[in-house]
Amino acid sequence: MTYKSVSVMPQERRANLRARKKRYYQKHKEEIKAYQRDYHKKYYLENPEKYAAYRERARVSKRVYQKEHKHLRKEYLRRMRKELLAAYGGKCSCCGEERYEFLVIDHIHGEGNIERRKFGKGRSDVGSSGFLWFLVKEMKKGLLYKDKYRVLCYNCNNAFAIYGYCPHGNLSAIGR
Repeated sequence: MTYKSVSVMPQERRANLRARKKRYYQKHKEEIKAYQRDYHKKYYLENPEKYAAYRERARVSKRVYQKEHKHLRKEYLRRMRKELLAAYGGKCSCCGEERYEFLVIDHIHGEGNIERRKFGKGRSDVGSSGFLWFLVKEMKKGLLYKDKYRVLCYNCNNAFAIYGYCPHGNLSAIGR
């Protein structure tokens, strides 16, 4: 009697096996999760030093990965920021500045501090990037809040924040 290896199993049989496993998992999902939870809890209690070593390896490898791939994250954030600024008009609503390096997202009704706290959960270093992620996620869903946000250049945004008006004089027509 010859046995067929799994690697030469016909595609149809493989698909049927996957479907059966999926149905079984869906039917016994809670039992499987409870078993896994109990197993890992027991393993953690019996082997705290192994678990601590695993956590340390994971922490170190995460830091190494983040350090090695920092440039990819920066590149992605830069690309998302350009897309976001383009979606909201791509130029300053007041003076018409178009260079993306100078552009920022402005809260029309001045609620930026509240939103940065909400997205950063009290951490000032995360607030702006958390807000950017929120807007990018909403933009990908097709939701733009042009009644709440607008694009301003850094100069117009700061002038309005500090003096309450912009020297160009165009912000009063836009609102706030």
